[in-house]
Amino acid sequence: MTETGSGETVRVSLDEDRVALDAAKLCGARFVPVASAPLPGHIVVFRPWKIGRYGGISCTEAQRVRWQAAARRYLDAVSRALEELHRAHGGRRASVDLYHRVRSWATPGEPFPWPGRRRRTAARSARAQQVFLERLEHAAQEYRPVREEIEALVAAHRAEQQAVQEERRRAAERLRQVVRTVASHRHWVHAPSRSGRTVNIGISPEAPSEPAPPRLTAYELEESLLELWRSTSPRPRFAWDPDACAEVERECRDLGEPMAFSTWWNQVTRHTWRTTPSGPTPAPPPTRPSFGGTGSLGSGGYIGGFGTSF
Repeated sequence: MTETGSGETVRVSLDEDRVALDAAKLCGARFVPVASAPLPGHIVVFRPWKIGRYGGISCTEAQRVRWQAAARRYLDAVSRALEELHRAHGGRRASVDLYHRVRSWATPGEPFPWPGRRRRTAARSARAQQVFLERLEHAAQEYRPVREEIEALVAAHRAEQQAVQEERRRAAERLRQVVRTVASHRHWVHAPSRSGRTVNIGISPEAPSEPAPPRLTAYELEESLLELWRSTSPRPRFAWDPDACAEVERECRDLGEPMAFSTWWNQVTRHTWRTTPSGPTPAPPPTRPSFGGTGSLGSGGYIGGFGTSF
């Protein structure tokens, strides 16, 4: 179909609206169901609403206007068919506007109890329902090309989104695998400086020539450093060997997931660490409010510290 009007690209939300018909309620007691040809309880129409730049489905403004006009024609045609069905069942006043979700009617009363009333009422209702079904089918066929176009677009959009999500899942799994692989190398060591105020952290040689601290995986390294940090007062300063950090970055790059050392460490660790000029350091716990006493150092108040939060 040739589009006319604006070729501007917009984003729309395509609401799949299940519009209730309520035909039996509209016709009251004079409605007699036909078992061989039951009336549908609802119809489905797509309502394209223009939204912002994010989310939804991309289309041209001309497409959106055409889809909206098709939905309006479909719902208006079904609205007129419902009003006619109401009149065919003896109704005198019904106003149905499915597009705006507005309807009002006066329910037809019981037919006068003449002999043969039930048979005549059933026959009249069956004829009216047959006419309604024909009009409903005609309106549905008129809307069908637009419905199929939108359904194909929605299906393609969903497939694209699923592909994107799957690729993100695979990328995240590749990242986790690289992080685990590099973190599992048992070559990390740490030792205090001569002053005892700094803990030097690095990677030991493959075959140390003299006794050396135990070599740890990155997971074990974190636990060991946290234990030192909790048990030492004042808190030690952690000094990371730049060559060791560069080695981690090289390994990640060689495995196809280049990343900064701080990013890799944050992926490895369970505790929150903050970046400092000398390397990662455990982050302090969030500050808690004081209750009573004379402040953070007063009697009865909360005394700041790191406690056992880590």
